[in-house]
Amino acid sequence: MPTNGDNLPDGTFLGSCHGCTVTETTLSCSACLDGAGASHPSSIPLANCYEFGNEQGSLVCTAGLEGGSFGTAAAAAAATLPHDEL
Repeated sequence: MPTNGDNLPDGTFLGSCHGCTVTETTLSCSACLDGAGASHPSSIPLANCYEFGNEQGSLVCTAGLEGGSFGTAAAAAAATLPHDEL
């Protein structure tokens, strides 16, 4: 699996996403594992989010700043669930 870069945000994605890098605006990983063990590339904007998870191979926001958005109802609902217990 590819190694992760430096200065990544917090989150459970670190246990199941690899090849992750961060720019000023985006968190990107080249391989996030889903429940079946398949890997998927994924990226997500950093805006209004400070903690990230992996939901079936896709990066999701699990903790946002006040007034921030989780982006999808599924991601918001999943914010209270463990994401990396594969």
